[in-house]
Amino acid sequence: AIQVEDFARSEDIIPLSSVPLQFVVNVVSPSNASIPCDYLPPIFIPPTPLNGTCIPVLWGQTWSGTLLAQNQFDVSSVNNIFVTGATPYVVMKNSTYISVGIVWTATAGSSKQVVCYGAIENHGISSVAQCITLLVMKNTSGIDINVLSDHEVKVNWTFTKPAPLGFNVSVYEVGDNATDVRVVKTNLMDSCSQSTQFSGLDGGTPYLVIIKGMNELNGVSESIVSSIYFLSQKVPIEPPYGIAKIALLDHRILLTWSKPTLKNARGFVTGYSLIYSCVKNTSIELKLYEVSEERFYLLTVNDSAVTCSVAVCTRTIAGCGPLSEPFIVQEPSAAGLQSNSSTYLLVIYLLSSMVALSILVTIAISLLQCFVCKHVRRSENTTSTNRRHSGIEMEMVECNADATRKEIGKEF
Repeated sequence: AIQVEDFARSEDIIPLSSVPLQFVVNVVSPSNASIPCDYLPPIFIPPTPLNGTCIPVLWGQTWSGTLLAQNQFDVSSVNNIFVTGATPYVVMKNSTYISVGIVWTATAGSSKQVVCYGAIENHGISSVAQCITLLVMKNTSGIDINVLSDHEVKVNWTFTKPAPLGFNVSVYEVGDNATDVRVVKTNLMDSCSQSTQFSGLDGGTPYLVIIKGMNELNGVSESIVSSIYFLSQKVPIEPPYGIAKIALLDHRILLTWSKPTLKNARGFVTGYSLIYSCVKNTSIELKLYEVSEERFYLLTVNDSAVTCSVAVCTRTIAGCGPLSEPFIVQEPSAAGLQSNSSTYLLVIYLLSSMVALSILVTIAISLLQCFVCKHVRRSENTTSTNRRHSGIEMEMVECNADATRKEIGKEF
């Protein structure tokens, strides 16, 4: 008996299921005693695909192949070829050879198809079974990252072009930005592979995956890149930096900052938190403000006697990271920042002047168009009086800012 067991992963020791398989072997004498002891079973010859071959099939198309079997002794003949996984049909059969065609269509939802076959001769002796894999090429390439744990990930992919020399699947660690990467893991997969797993990764580190399909020329037939991902998001280890304050009008102060690098954020930034305490005389007021992904906040300080200490932290879904160094914020006039307010007014004045000038230029262009329109119509009226037709042609031209016109004619 054989015990058939399946496992979720290759390193697991506890099976998901275990099924016993019992069978009986019946040993019989050959029907023809003239068959020698060194008798060889039928074999497959070209154009039969080689055993273990991976053949690409474009999604929606039908693949067809030919299986050709030959007997190896004169005392036997190949009776049949059995096929699983595809539709067979007999092409040719004689005492020495048998040829069978097989077809399979790559339908929606199919990713690969395993086709197995073998030949049987007239004494009931069969050849060694062989199998090929039909790998479905999709209309679009794709990559899917399936996080299994804080340290393990499974990568699935689909390609539009075949990779006869297999796939190069690499995991890259992302540094300060998406272009600052270094390879940390690489798996070399065969041409029929569509998934692989990586372990020993860090949950709070940003990664991306690059998959290259290799062709016969030892080049890259196709390459796909995943988006940046985290196996698990952690609390940031770095606060925002480059914090600045700009005094505006109406007792307002604009606070700005830069977010930490992706590696130090250890997750996708969801926002920021501002914690500040304001002191007036002996009273202390503590406040907390949640800020979205925008890296600024408009703070209002109405009283020149109030002094505030402000700190900012970066948030991911795991929580808020360390606070920045606190900085002092005061009411603009108390902090001696009137010059910034004057600059703010000057900028507004210049912007208003530019808008007004743009409106004047638009009006001038419209008037010029109207003038040209009238001049052209007058020239046409002068020319029309010299025509052979008797009569008077009256025309009134109306020009507006859009240079539209309307004609009214009368002839008698």
